[in-house]
Amino acid sequence: AYEARARLATNAEKVYVVDGSRVKRVRHKVSPALYYTYRGYRTDQQEDPWFNPIDYDDYGSPWFDFMDQGREEDLSRNRISLALENFLDARLEDREGKVDYRQWSTFKLIQGYDIDENRRSIRPGEEKRPFTPLAAQLTVTPFPALDLRASTAWDHYDHQLSRTTLSGELAVQRNGGRKDRYEVNYQYYAADEGGQTNVNLKADVNLVHGLSIGGAFHRDLDKDHNILTAGWVGYQSQCWGIKLGAEKEYNETNVMVVLRLVGLGDTGEW
Repeated sequence: AYEARARLATNAEKVYVVDGSRVKRVRHKVSPALYYTYRGYRTDQQEDPWFNPIDYDDYGSPWFDFMDQGREEDLSRNRISLALENFLDARLEDREGKVDYRQWSTFKLIQGYDIDENRRSIRPGEEKRPFTPLAAQLTVTPFPALDLRASTAWDHYDHQLSRTTLSGELAVQRNGGRKDRYEVNYQYYAADEGGQTNVNLKADVNLVHGLSIGGAFHRDLDKDHNILTAGWVGYQSQCWGIKLGAEKEYNETNVMVVLRLVGLGDTGEW
């Protein structure tokens, strides 16, 4: 597999003066961008490759990965895309005059065109679909601890929303630099994308003396069925940590043991 990328973009921005208690300036930046991606992938191999299939996002940004969800079988890529990216940043000052910068929100639109699909030979009655779904993503961070995200994609040919996700993450600062994290995620996929509507919940709470507990819950709203239920308990000292847990996914129950060495990473299996 091999890949080449190119990006051509320009920026336009304006700074607005705000007479707030902490917010003094707000900057709006618009960045139109033109992307080209070519990815070669051999499909005539008789044996499966020893490496994992290509599953990382396009252009180094997770929201491009959202645009390609449901297209994992198409590992080759010859695409040109036009994007319009908006950024809203704030300049904050406290009473002592200390300055801090924060990105409040981003809004991005992208429309892709598949060159190989346009060149593909079709059979009678078959339709070419070179335009990828029009993808949009909105992120809002009103406070450093709160992250809100929304993504959607409109299919030009089926005239429907093919995918939609809504998510929120709250991080609560605790003593010792630790953080409690609470996450909620809603996912919708149209019938041709798998036909599923899920809601996912996750919480990781620090207790005392390095102890923590957490849990996760995934539910299929269409089938009224639990996809995954998990729970864990952990301990973290200054230089090492351990996490023990279990999860039930459909009819399978798995056990997790993770050992963490600070500075070296994690080792273990779920």
